[in-house]
Amino acid sequence: MAQALEAEWRGRHQRGIDSRLRLARFPWIKTLDQFDFEFQTSLDRKVVRELAGVSFVERTENVVLLGPPDPAT
Repeated sequence: MAQALEAEWRGRHQRGIDSRLRLARFPWIKTLDQFDFEFQTSLDRKVVRELAGVSFVERTENVVLLGPPDPAT
């Protein structure tokens, strides 16, 4: 029973995410898995992955990102 409820919850959760992404009408969807770390060598892959896990929120820590909005500038 617990497995069935878990599967139902996961399905609803994923459908909700899919629906919100569709309604946002983003021109494309990018994930961290698709990010080219070879192109942006100044980024530490380990730090980026850790920040993506948002554990800093649970620890009530702030994160400040500095730099130009376009890596080409």
